[in-house]
Amino acid sequence: MRTELAVFALVLGGAVVKTTGFLLTASRALFVDALTCLASVVATYFFARYASLSRKPPDRDHPYGHGRFLIWSALVTLITYSFVAGVAVAGLIYWGASSELISTLAAYTAAAGMILYSGAAYLARRVEHAGSSLAYFSSSEILESIITLIAVALGSTVSPLYDFGGGIVLTAFLIYGLVREARELAPYVVDYAPPGLVKEIEDVAKELGLEVSEVRVRAFLKGRYRGEVVVKVPERVGLERAHELTHKLVKELEQRGICVGVHYEPTGKE
Repeated sequence: MRTELAVFALVLGGAVVKTTGFLLTASRALFVDALTCLASVVATYFFARYASLSRKPPDRDHPYGHGRFLIWSALVTLITYSFVAGVAVAGLIYWGASSELISTLAAYTAAAGMILYSGAAYLARRVEHAGSSLAYFSSSEILESIITLIAVALGSTVSPLYDFGGGIVLTAFLIYGLVREARELAPYVVDYAPPGLVKEIEDVAKELGLEVSEVRVRAFLKGRYRGEVVVKVPERVGLERAHELTHKLVKELEQRGICVGVHYEPTGKE
């Protein structure tokens, strides 16, 4: 929990610094940069909240545990940044390029924000699963700060068009990040089993002398899967031995991140 709170504090600090810079300078590049910072504050709050909930043990209402709260956290992150991307596009179209050179103060605030977000991105990567989405957007803030520094430097010395162009680049980068993260999240919100997973289950069962007749499994979290497996056990094996073999199958699959309920049905095979 302390890690999540530290990430939130750093992100909040970066948002305050960059938003202040935009309000004082009216930089178009810093406008987009500050927007993504504010989105990070919202996303980090929900990240910290749901990451804490995800650690709760299974209960009657959540027999598989609370791990998928992390997926909800990632969805909130995507929704928040999608909204911000729309505001950024609308703002750039409405204001257009500035008619005057941009104050170099924007560069200082962008640099300060970059330092804070560097710490946030580092800590976010230490939290598994949903932390990856937040870590990506926190890391993107570092790159955005660099782009803003360049855009503002040129916009304050050469032409304000560079500052406006920086805002366009930042918005395009944000949209790219949204598409990228949405594609990575998709397997965890649909009933998807990666290629080779079913065969892996069948191979493990075969090593124990079991024949798989049915598999229903899906991605639960990154590197973790849930589902059910039905295996065939020769009648001569006996009830006690059949139970022992299926128990071994469950344990072996759990070590591979595959948590399944195994049911067995007797067959007449010898």
